[in-house]
Amino acid sequence: MENIWKLLLFIGQLQVLVLADIKYKLCIAQRMAKFNQKDSCDQLRDNVQSGVECVIAKDRLECLHLLNEGSADFTVLHPEELVVANQMGIALRVTHELQKFKNVPNVDYSVIGLVSSRISVESLSDLRNVPMCSVGFDVEKGHDFDWNEIFSKFIEDQVVQQQCHINVTLVENRIASLASYFGPSCKAGKWVPDPKQDLQLKQKYPDLCALCNDPITCSVKDKYWGRRGAPLCLTDCMGDVGWMRLDDWRVHEKTVTNKACGEFFFLCPNGTVQLTSTPNPCVWVSQPLPTLVVRSALSQVLTHFLTEVGTSLPTSDPVSSWRWVTRNLISPYTRYITQLENEFTPNYYLAKATNYLTASEDESGCDYSHHVIRFCTDPGQDRSKCDQLAHIARAYGVVPDIECVSPSEGHGTKSSQGHETNESQGQESKESSQGGGAMRSDSCAQMLSRGEADLMSVRTDRYADALRSNSHLRPILYQMGEQRRYAVAVTKKSSHITSFAQLRNKRACFGMVNDLGWNAALYQLLRENLLPRVCPYEEAMKQYFGAICAIYSPNSSVIRQCDGNAEEGRSMAYEQKEVMECLSEGGGDVVFLDLKNVNVKRDHEWYFRKNAYALSTLCPPGSLHAPAYRNDVNASCYLLWSSQGQLLVPDSMSEERAREITNTMSQIGAYFGETVKTLGTPAESLKLFAPGRDGVEDVLFQDDTRSFSTQDLMYTSSGAGRGDKTLSRNYEHVLPLYATCDPSQNLIAPSKGSVTSPAMMLTIALLSFLWS
Repeated sequence: MENIWKLLLFIGQLQVLVLADIKYKLCIAQRMAKFNQKDSCDQLRDNVQSGVECVIAKDRLECLHLLNEGSADFTVLHPEELVVANQMGIALRVTHELQKFKNVPNVDYSVIGLVSSRISVESLSDLRNVPMCSVGFDVEKGHDFDWNEIFSKFIEDQVVQQQCHINVTLVENRIASLASYFGPSCKAGKWVPDPKQDLQLKQKYPDLCALCNDPITCSVKDKYWGRRGAPLCLTDCMGDVGWMRLDDWRVHEKTVTNKACGEFFFLCPNGTVQLTSTPNPCVWVSQPLPTLVVRSALSQVLTHFLTEVGTSLPTSDPVSSWRWVTRNLISPYTRYITQLENEFTPNYYLAKATNYLTASEDESGCDYSHHVIRFCTDPGQDRSKCDQLAHIARAYGVVPDIECVSPSEGHGTKSSQGHETNESQGQESKESSQGGGAMRSDSCAQMLSRGEADLMSVRTDRYADALRSNSHLRPILYQMGEQRRYAVAVTKKSSHITSFAQLRNKRACFGMVNDLGWNAALYQLLRENLLPRVCPYEEAMKQYFGAICAIYSPNSSVIRQCDGNAEEGRSMAYEQKEVMECLSEGGGDVVFLDLKNVNVKRDHEWYFRKNAYALSTLCPPGSLHAPAYRNDVNASCYLLWSSQGQLLVPDSMSEERAREITNTMSQIGAYFGETVKTLGTPAESLKLFAPGRDGVEDVLFQDDTRSFSTQDLMYTSSGAGRGDKTLSRNYEHVLPLYATCDPSQNLIAPSKGSVTSPAMMLTIALLSFLWS
């Protein structure tokens, strides 16, 4: 009787909704795939019969946010996002699973243990000194082979007591514990992102590579690495115990003809064993399936509605075709959309998968609080994204944890307490991302100096502000894009200016006070001993040039704004256009341009096609004069080059601690920084290098970043060589030499010439083409 009343209630609600012409909002996370989301969403929008419309988000965590605020009604979430939803207490209901195979509910895959009949096991303690086979490490691309790193940590913690050394990184603690417990083993792969440290660790703990096919390199290319390698390692008689996916073992055991190693048994978490012929063996941990989740307030209606959508078939009938379109938006693959026996909270659903929740919350039995990375950010969207990053990184097994702190909070609050911010904070972040609010970078710099934070992120425009606020900072990672950033000095060809000495009493235009272009001009004038020996630098620049202005100036009474009423929030492409207008129309003699990109507005190209405005690049002394491009814009004439931004830590931080933070952030960059092939990667959960809500640019990190690079990688990227010729023109390398104004300061003259990368030549060539 109760079910009949529920059915009648559902029919009544459905009739009301149809009469009201309501469309449910499906949140879609953008992805790069052949399946065209936009076309399908347009079909749903244009079909008057459709009961669904799309809400496009950049990633699944944004969909989670939209559901929480009521701007979307249902979406697809993976287990990692459900963990975040559970931690944040968001009111959701899990209603359907996206199953690979019909009637195989709850789990995507399960992990089992195997032992050889060559050893006797009565309890897990009997595994000490036993040779072990592992799927291995890959701290950057482990997700590519459908293996969650939290499972490796969980299993190892059940067997091996962690040593909990205070003065080594968490990763080395884990490696050392394994090496001291098991016998010769094979745990190949990339142990840490830094190649030098990776090699050092493998040399320090060689037993973990001893059974690998190539124990010296012990890499992801090893025969015994990965999902295929682990079972092969066992059946090649290399190891006597190992953990792997059940489906991988079932496939592999059918191919094994050599029984020289004897039989194998399933090893259970309680130390008992089972025959491998057991149809449903004991499982150590399971990965739940992707799911459909709905807002709790709509769960009863949407559950039946989505079941109908999930069982729809292709049709050309315009009345019902929208269901099939919706079904393919939910799951464009061959997954079955299967209704669950009940509507579950995220926590209850995840608990149905063996030990998944336990693995995601595993603390290893050690006090790791001193390893937590306190990441200082501005309030608003920067803080919100940091909190999201802290949650999702933990769900994917990245260690150590991140704790987000903001200047207004003193010591800050742990990111696990949520990431929702009010509207005023959002506005603060919007200003911060586009210019004005980013002045608070000096507040984070002060928090690092007081020991209240460990890490901060700055964009190149604000690197000088951070150093002048706290000179005891150093970059450990660099935000690298497809191209480097360059500062160039551009004049009118008709002015016949050929040296920086000729710029005395000339009119100079800048994009922003203290940005790369500004500090490149400072650098060159200091190098040539041309700058008046007065402080602050703004006064020295005003005394050298006849007139000076900037498109954005934090204090227009010190350095005036070029147009007198420029807004603070300007995109860099817009600033470039304005700077060039200062040269072509505003009476300027030289512009110092920060080439972050070449998106100069096309409607202003005509300025630079006139002979009167033909341009010339002013080269520093000693530059190599490569063949000139159009309009004499010379590829070797940049003043400084830089990355898109920097990750800074205190100078006083120990090298061991700095390495730990470097490796953690490098892993985060590899996991969530993918911008092209995002399908099936953690970047679908959180896009690290992407605009924030409402199109706010450069939230937490620069949008045009593609990866985090160490210093060595930065110096060798984009085809550039290493050495002093490159370093003498690297902004991050030289800025500390003159970040603080000192009237008695002398800078060593730069090496003659600069190494010019192909990327630089391409950048300048493209820019000169736009100006021609």
